Amino acid sequence: YGGGYYQPNADQQGAQNGWMMYGLGWFFCCCFGPIGPIFWFVVACMHFCKPEEARKQLPQERQVACMSLWTAIICLVIEVVLIIFLVTFVFTTAEAIRSTTYEDGLYYSSYRNYR
Repeated sequence: YGGGYYQPNADQQGAQNGWMMYGLGWFFCCCFGPIGPIFWFVVACMHFCKPEEARKQLPQERQVACMSLWTAIICLVIEVVLIIFLVTFVFTTAEAIRSTTYEDGLYYSSYRNYR
């Protein structure tokens, strides 16, 4: 009834903060690449570093912490696979270009013999 200020309990507050950081993590992941997983790991650490008795009383916060942790792990695996793929692609392409230019006589130099 009238005028009482609603104050969420610790579980709701922790879950709200976690979901906010989870969303920020997606924003940073989409805009700035590998910075996003840092937010997701922080959300997970904020929950899993608490004593076990406290964690048992925070099921909503646990849900967002698990979601953040799995999202961070999956995104980091994808990033590592992409980096390996890109490095392999760059080196194989560079090797193919290098072997083509020398073997086929397509090597061009900026040096010109003017007579």
